[in-house]
Amino acid sequence: MKKLLFLIGLSLAIVGQPAAGAITFKIGLSRASLISGYADKPLTGFHLGVGYEFALSPHLFVSPELAFVRRGTTEGLPQLGSLVTARITYDFLELPLLLRWRLGKKSGGFHPLLYAGLYGAYAVSIKSEVSASGQSWDEDLGGDSKRLDWGLLAGVGFEFPLLGHTFVCEGRFYNGLRELNKVAYPQPWKSTSLSLLLGLKL
Repeated sequence: MKKLLFLIGLSLAIVGQPAAGAITFKIGLSRASLISGYADKPLTGFHLGVGYEFALSPHLFVSPELAFVRRGTTEGLPQLGSLVTARITYDFLELPLLLRWRLGKKSGGFHPLLYAGLYGAYAVSIKSEVSASGQSWDEDLGGDSKRLDWGLLAGVGFEFPLLGHTFVCEGRFYNGLRELNKVAYPQPWKSTSLSLLLGLKL
């Protein structure tokens, strides 16, 4: 809980800085996998977030964000074959730190975007829906998995004006670097996901 409160406080302090820049609210969907070295069935998750831009130059920006995201897998126990399936979900409070490059010379209009950065995340909930022999039940995996995760991300996108506002559309790839499972499985658990986001800049 102390780690969670620290992440929330740090995120609010960074995002809430009163400096010249733009606040962006973002929503979107993701396709996430969890089992390394195994073609598990992706889980469709969601992404809700807010970010703030600090301008380093007219084209280069640093953007810390605070987001709530769901990742996991719809097939989390491949070592048991088709006898048992598990839909594993991680609900993360996430803090990405992005370096954003905006192409183009004018301040308004359509601009392609390039992203690179890193992120830290804390799992506020880890659950598994297990199915076997025609029955299903829920399990709390908080004791079997690590809650802290971190990794790298990269993406492309564009921003465009519409109805007097500036909107942002992004595609991102997240690559988790930490092995999340505490229990020894044949395949380690590492979170990866592809996200499609739509944002509104204020």
